[in-house]
This record gives sequence, C-alpha cells and structure tokens, in this order.
Amino acid sequence: MVTRETQLLRRLCRPRFLVSELSQVKTEIEALWLQMVDQEKLIALAEQHGMAPLVYQHLLELELPLSQPIRHQFIALKLRHQTSNAARTLALKEILSFFSARQIDAILLKGAALMHALYANISLRPMSDLDILVPPAKAELAQQCLRELGYKIHENKNPYLGDHHHLPMASNTVNGVSIHVEIHTDALSRDAPGSIQFNNLTSSPIAFYIENQLAYRLGHIDTLRHLCHHTLEPVIDIKLIAVADIYGYVVQHIDKIDAEITHKKYPFVTNTIAHFHYLSPLPEIITSWIKPPVAKQPSAVGKGLVPLSERKLSNEHRIFLRLRSLIDAPDWWLHCFYMVPPGKTLLFTRYFRHPLQVFIWLLRRVIVRYWPPK
Repeated sequence: MVTRETQLLRRLCRPRFLVSELSQVKTEIEALWLQMVDQEKLIALAEQHGMAPLVYQHLLELELPLSQPIRHQFIALKLRHQTSNAARTLALKEILSFFSARQIDAILLKGAALMHALYANISLRPMSDLDILVPPAKAELAQQCLRELGYKIHENKNPYLGDHHHLPMASNTVNGVSIHVEIHTDALSRDAPGSIQFNNLTSSPIAFYIENQLAYRLGHIDTLRHLCHHTLEPVIDIKLIAVADIYGYVVQHIDKIDAEITHKKYPFVTNTIAHFHYLSPLPEIITSWIKPPVAKQPSAVGKGLVPLSERKLSNEHRIFLRLRSLIDAPDWWLHCFYMVPPGKTLLFTRYFRHPLQVFIWLLRRVIVRYWPPK
C-alpha cells in the first residue's frame, strides 16, 4: 500500500515543472493534500529520499498550506543542505584546481555535477559524497593529491571488494562540514554491464563552471547511462531524488540527446525511464521519444534489490536465507534491470537470468577475496 505521503513525493520528484504541467500537477497535489497528508511523515520521508528542500520549493510554488512548525523544519533542512553543499563546492574547487596543476583529467559524477548543472540552487540537491572520475593511470596520483590537501584515506576492510570501481573513500572537514570524496576509475559499478571510463566515453565531457573554476561532467548519453545504473544499484527503496535527476536532465537537454543512438545502443536507459512512469508520470516532453507503458504496472514499484547488509536474518540458515532473499527480487526492479518490456513475462528472468547473475556477482567477489588483483 503506497501512502499518501509517498504518492505526493512521487508526483513532485523533478527539479522544476514545465508551465504546461503546472495546472494538472496543482490539481493532483491539492487532491492528495485534502486527504489529510501527515506533514510530519512527509518531511521525514522527503529527507530520506533527498528531496526535502525540493519538496519545500514545490509546495511553496503550489501555494499549499503548511503548519508553522513544519515550515520551520523545511527551512532548517534547506539551510543545512545549503551550508553543507557550499562547503562541498569549496572543496570541489580546491580539488579540481589541485588536479589541474598535476595534469589529472577529472569528470564530476552524480550530485557533484548535478547540483551545479541542473538545479536552480545548490541547496535543492542534497548529497553525501563527491564522486570524481579520473583515468585509471592517474587514480593513485589523484588519491595522493587528496592526502596532500589534508584528506584522510579510509582503509578498505572488505576483502570481497578489492576490485571496486572506486578507490577507498577520503574524508576531510571544510568549514565544519564533513567532506567525503571517492576517486572513480569507472562511473559504473563492477556489477553493472559495461563501463564508463575515459577511454570509452560515448561523447566528449561537457565543460561548465563552478563559480570561477572550470569543471567537466559526462556527456548527455553517458550521464543518463550512469544515473540509470546508479539508481538501480542495491537499495531498499529507489531514492526519488535520483528519479528527479533523470527526469530533470532529460527535460533540460532533450534537444541535445540523440534519442536514436540512446535507444539502439543503450536500451537500458530508455527501458528504465519508461518503467519510472509507474513510479512518477513521465513529463510530457519526454514522451516524444519514450512512450509511457500501457501494460498493467508490475508489483513492488519503487522497490530495489535489497543489499545483503540490510537483510536482518537470524544465524540459523543465514547463508541460505541471504542467497534466497537476494534471488527473490521485486518484479518492477527485474523489469528495469534486465530490460524486460512492460507487460512481458518475468518467468525466464526470475528463475534463470537473475539467479545466474547473482551467481556471477558472488563468484567475482570470491575470486577477488582469494586471488586479489595486484
């Protein structure tokens, strides 16, 4: 059962609404609001999904009544994220300047790029880590640069993740804010099909400025590939800020995205976005090249493949139950991850493709554990 609060967040998960959408959105949101939305639950859920400042902005634009205590909580969260992201911006500028002096090419990933390139204000895109893609040959030098800038490098204590797509996290404090940086050699996890590295980009990185500092982000198709794969990585519930990122990016750049190449070479992107329609209606402008599905929605919309670390199991039959729970994936997630079109059966995927994929994931970890890469 999807709560009213979740329904409201799903309808609001985009950086901005087009003028043509506002009337319909306002009608739908007001109808939900009149059903007595629990504002305390709403703000907690919004923060959980990384959407609190964005939801507050939308509620103000739609002129919905907020109790004074809730309004103050929203303002406090917005100010907190604004302060944190201002510190992250300062850290990013220093890191990029240092990398440039050492001739290290760098591409900003996820929120590090999107909070500047997609959202109207840096407070609207809460984030935790700064993810930076560098050429594999420069990864250790980049990590050494972070050390010289005062960052502490955390030790990777998980022997099963020795071939991770990013180096161990580096941490520092800037203006009282904890800054976490991950140096990536690949924008995609080892568990994802394909890779996004400097030597196989679909198109050249896009230059932009963070205040007066030159920065780069992935090209349009690579950005969508990265965001879609990252959104479907193991998690209990798909974070709605990730859906807002994808919808907002497509809407903002739809005239520059080659729809034909995306559909033919990277159907994972178009299939995933099509299935997001069950979670939150596709913006009308996107339907010009990604048709909304008409088949009955699959079960467990918005649910992800739960990470093993999140599975609370007793010691009895622990290994068996963990494997069984890992294989028992939500229907909606299976449709997205394995590119099964809406309305098509999941029998082959559920009982053959997914168990085989889980076996491959586990085998890779065992190999890394006992034969670690040099």
